[in-house]
Amino acid sequence: MTTPQVRVFDSLAQLPESCRALLRDAGQANFFFGLDWFENLAATGLEADVKLRIYALEQGDRALAALVLRSPRSRQGSLLRDRESSARALSSFTSFQSCEFAPALAAGAGAPQALLATLFHHMVSERPAWDLVEINSLPIEGELYDALCAAMAEAGLVVRRCPHFGNWYERIDVSTYDDYLKQRDASDRKQFQNYSRKRRKLEKDLALRLRVVSGQADDIEQLVADYETIHAASWKEAEAFEQFMPNLLRVASRCGALRMGILYLDNAPVATEVGLLFGKRATMIKTSYDARFREHSVGAIVMMEVIKHLIEVDRVGEIDFGRDDQFYKKLWMPLRRERWGIVAINPRTARGLVALTRILGRQSVEAMAVPIKRALRPLVQKIKARWAGASRKQQQASS
Repeated sequence: MTTPQVRVFDSLAQLPESCRALLRDAGQANFFFGLDWFENLAATGLEADVKLRIYALEQGDRALAALVLRSPRSRQGSLLRDRESSARALSSFTSFQSCEFAPALAAGAGAPQALLATLFHHMVSERPAWDLVEINSLPIEGELYDALCAAMAEAGLVVRRCPHFGNWYERIDVSTYDDYLKQRDASDRKQFQNYSRKRRKLEKDLALRLRVVSGQADDIEQLVADYETIHAASWKEAEAFEQFMPNLLRVASRCGALRMGILYLDNAPVATEVGLLFGKRATMIKTSYDARFREHSVGAIVMMEVIKHLIEVDRVGEIDFGRDDQFYKKLWMPLRRERWGIVAINPRTARGLVALTRILGRQSVEAMAVPIKRALRPLVQKIKARWAGASRKQQQASS
């Protein structure tokens, strides 16, 4: 049996078919882990000065693992987006659009920690040396997150675990949208009833049409045009990478993952909800609507239609709302979990030592703040009590 070897590639196009197949398989389990997602991000969401750095572990003609990174690291969607970036830093190939990230591991290839440790040992041995590796948007359910941390530490990196963003979700164990609503509390049901009332009023006043695109669409270019019309009329700023979402619609439609709701009023597109379906899970990634119709809750109306389709047609077991903690998401998906990141620092480089000192210093200050506040609390209370007493005496004297 041949010994597994690590190879490094500068683009997705360079990958041998075994690695491409591994990434395609990963995308079947989770769209954000797969080749389709990465290829669109590379084609439409990559800054001009950035290069990919893909670490692949191969044994003969079989790919055992693939880790898609980039350098320099991204400030978009990064744990360290507000800090100066080292030229010798790697990060996961993610952006502010990425809802999750993970290395691709072949089934039956061995323990995840052992596979990943081989990749990181190779990475640490490269010259010039890397100062820092940041991997973000990671699910912490299951063994992969801990395996990544352990593999990095085994390779000699100093590992720090960091919370990244919240993910609102709901497990679906019903077969109808009405049953989904019945599970919600009274205040939620009242809000949904209000949206239904607004929909009925719109239907009386205007020609309302709702469409849910499921999988491949023959008129995908028209759907892209409708999406761009809605986004241009919305409250949202122009996208940093304006072709990312339009091309993602094309890619997701081609591979059958697209779930897109569009609300038309008098044949004009005014609201859209874009989701991706993989396995029995759907992730909502983009909400947009014409700002002129905000008071009519057109965004909520199209959301209801997409969720109904996911429950009754796709029979999903879970729906989630991707990145971030916007308050409105709790109404739709009441459960919350976190995506985490890892900052791994190379203590053998000068920049790595500086980064390590900064992180340890910040953590020390944060760790010290709690006991200091606890120790000062009685003194602060005494000062407040004396101040309040003095104020009362002054008021009595003046009266």
